[in-house]
Amino acid sequence: MSKDTIAFMLKFQADKTLDLFKNSWLSAALAAAAIFYSGCAESIQGLDPDVLPESELIQMVQSDTFSVELETIVVDTTSTYRTVRQNIGNYLDPSFGRISAATYTEFLPREDLSFGSPSDLIFDSLVLNLVVEDAYGRANTPQTLRVYELTERLPDSDAEELPNSTSSFSFDDSRDYGDGFEISLDNDAPGRILRVRLDDELGRRLLFAGDEILSDPDSFVNFFNGLYLGTDPVTYTTREPGAIMLLFLESTSQLELYYRQRDSNNVFFNRVEPFIIISSTPRFTQFTRSEDQGSLFQIESALPQEERTYEFSQGGVLVKNFVKFPTVESLGKVGVSSAQLTLPVDTLLNGSNGRYAPPAQLIAILADDEGVELIENDAFIPIDPIVTGATYDSDEGAYVLDVTDYVQRVTAGQQENNGFFLRPQNAAFFMNRAIMGAVGNPALAPKLTITYSTLPN
Repeated sequence: MSKDTIAFMLKFQADKTLDLFKNSWLSAALAAAAIFYSGCAESIQGLDPDVLPESELIQMVQSDTFSVELETIVVDTTSTYRTVRQNIGNYLDPSFGRISAATYTEFLPREDLSFGSPSDLIFDSLVLNLVVEDAYGRANTPQTLRVYELTERLPDSDAEELPNSTSSFSFDDSRDYGDGFEISLDNDAPGRILRVRLDDELGRRLLFAGDEILSDPDSFVNFFNGLYLGTDPVTYTTREPGAIMLLFLESTSQLELYYRQRDSNNVFFNRVEPFIIISSTPRFTQFTRSEDQGSLFQIESALPQEERTYEFSQGGVLVKNFVKFPTVESLGKVGVSSAQLTLPVDTLLNGSNGRYAPPAQLIAILADDEGVELIENDAFIPIDPIVTGATYDSDEGAYVLDVTDYVQRVTAGQQENNGFFLRPQNAAFFMNRAIMGAVGNPALAPKLTITYSTLPN
C-alpha cells in the first residue's frame, strides 16, 4: 500500500472511534437525565416519606397586597382639661373651614400673700404674660386678642364632669381687659412672649383685695374666677389667613401685678407680684369648626363610604380614622414575616408652602368587638400597642405603619380581627390635619403588603 492509502485508513478508523465515544456519552447522558427527571417528577408528589413528608414542605416566600377598609370618624370633642399646652386663635382652611381656639384659665396667688396696708400701696399696672411656643397656619396674620373675665368658676379635677374641647363657661364680654391687643407673629420665629397690659380696674381690684382673700387660694378663685382668652375671626385679607397659637401656660405665662410699696422709712419701692398657672390649675381649650359648608371636608364626609375619594385626620376638632383588613384571615396558616400599611397623603392639599402640615405621628389603638377603643385612660394610651404608630414621611408623602405583629396574631388565631383606630398624637393641642387617599382613590388608595410563607400542616 502506498503511504497515502495507509494514512486514509488510519484517519477513517479514528473518526469511527470518536463517533462511537460520542454516541456512548450521549446515551449515558440521556439515561442520567431520565433518572433525574423521574426523581423530579416524584418530588412533585412528595419525596420519600422516610426523608421529608409532604406535610413538612415549606413553599416559597410570597408578597401580596390585601384589601383595606379606611374610614373617617368625626369626633370633634377632645379632652383638653389641664393639658400641658393650650391654644388661642383661628384660621380659614379652604379644605376644612374655619378652625378656632379659645382658652379658659384660672390664676393662683402665692401662699400666704399679703400686700400690707392699703395706705402703703400705689398701683402701677397689670400685665398678662403669654408664652407662645408655635403656631399652625399663617402666623403673621394680625389677630385681635380678647381678654374677658370669667363669671363662673372652673371645676376642680375631682368634679364629676370636667370641661372638654366643646365646653363653654360664662364670661363678661362687655369689658375687654386687653383693649384689642393685636397679635402678629413672625412665621420663622418658633416662640415669643406676648406682654399684654390689662385694664387697670382689674389690677387695682387684685392689689386691694385684702389679706383674707389673697392669702387663701380658694377664696381668691371665688373672688377672681379667671380669664377667657380668644381672638376675633380673621378675614380673607390674604390667602389662607390666620393661625392657631400654641401656648405654654405652665412656664412664665402669668399675671404680673406691678405696684409701689412704702417701707418703714416712708420710701416707696417698686414691686411685682405674679399670679401663676401650675400643672394643677384648672384650665382648658375650647375648639370649634365653622364655615365649612362647601369645603372638601364637608363634601367628602357627607358621601357614602364607597364613593369617597379622600379620608381625613385632624387634631383639636378631632377627626380620627378606623382601619380594618377584612381578608387577612384568608391566608390561613402562614408564617408572616412582614406586614406594612401605607396611607398616602395628597400633598397638593397641604396648603401653600405646605403650611398645613400633616400630624407628625398617628397613634394606633385596637378596637374591641363593639368598635370601642381599647385604652388605659383618657390620655388614650393603648392597652395592647401591637400596631406601631406611624410617623409621617414628608419625602414619601405618606404614613407607613408596621402591622406585622397584628397580622401575625390574626392569622395565628390569637387576635380577633376587629381593626384599629388612628388618631393624631397630642390631638388636644396640635391642630395638624391630613387629607389621605380613600380606598376608591385611583392614585392614593391605602395599600397593605404582606410577605409570608406557608407553614407545615
